[in-house]
Amino acid sequence: MAWKKSKDKESDGFFIEKSSLKPMETLENLSNNSNYWRAKTEGHAYIPKNETTELAFPKFSEILNQKFFEYLAEQFSLDHNGAHGYHHWLRVLYNGRLLCSRNSANIKVVELFSLLHDSKRSNKKSDPEHGERAAIFAETMRGTWFTVTDKELQLLQDACILHSEGLRDKDVTIQTCWDADRLDNYHTEVDLNFSLLSDDLAKQELIIFEAGQRALMQAFKSA
Repeated sequence: MAWKKSKDKESDGFFIEKSSLKPMETLENLSNNSNYWRAKTEGHAYIPKNETTELAFPKFSEILNQKFFEYLAEQFSLDHNGAHGYHHWLRVLYNGRLLCSRNSANIKVVELFSLLHDSKRSNKKSDPEHGERAAIFAETMRGTWFTVTDKELQLLQDACILHSEGLRDKDVTIQTCWDADRLDNYHTEVDLNFSLLSDDLAKQELIIFEAGQRALMQAFKSA
């Protein structure tokens, strides 16, 4: 998928080379995939500040539960003890909740991203379309495993589709999703690119250090 930064230096938007779009049977079979196609053809979802809702930070996750987690784990086609298995999802979830306690990101979207962004990987190395598949997967589960608004779904799908593209985003929820994932980069022996972190997080040396330690020690990994 050929996402590119806009050539207009004043623009924060992205555009897609439409020739790179590939037909997918799964999409054709979905009756409600408008958000997915909007993300692919128009770029990120940018919600004006006056339309966002600052949510109180919940003590317990409203998304993660045993049945949902088992469902996601069972459909995952790779080794969970590999770099992109459920222990990685849980570390990203931990990072995301920590970051959400410090900013105005939508924690529901961040938690869903944490659990879904790598859940449709079919290759442990190069798999450029796994974010797209995760976005489709999210839409198929809406209303069954979780409830989100149209805006929340669009943010979630955009974050999934573009999370491996090495971008920054001005939307705090999308950027928090990516920050949470990037803080766990050390588990794949990839150095953290500080320039891709949000400006505030890049200054939080302790948070970055502790996330790196969790990744290096492979926290949440099964024996």
